[in-house]
Amino acid sequence: MPARVAPCLALLKPRPPKGPQWAYEVKWDGYRLAIHIEPGGVRILTRGGHNWTDRFPAIAAQAKRLPVSTAILDGEAVVFDELGRSDFGKLQQSLGGKGGKRISLESVLMVFDVLYLAGAISSRG
Repeated sequence: MPARVAPCLALLKPRPPKGPQWAYEVKWDGYRLAIHIEPGGVRILTRGGHNWTDRFPAIAAQAKRLPVSTAILDGEAVVFDELGRSDFGKLQQSLGGKGGKRISLESVLMVFDVLYLAGAISSRG
């Protein structure tokens, strides 16, 4: 299993692509995370490669429940507002604000890609 798979990043374009081969997904307003599930446990890495497993214990606990032996999930940690929308400010507050060191119990992970699963790396990268 790779130690890290660099995430694909969005590219700014003047208009969306056209054609039946294109699909769209919701843009979540949160922190990009890679969840590494291994027989020895779960690691949560930020886009910059920092280990934030201890900052997102609820996400780590749910990842441990998945019926896979090894995987890397790419997603966005979010906190929802009262209308069910992802709210970046609420996510930052859950972590103690800018430069904060709190753990976020309110956050959930919105997974949008499986980068690695049981020995296979995604063909997208």
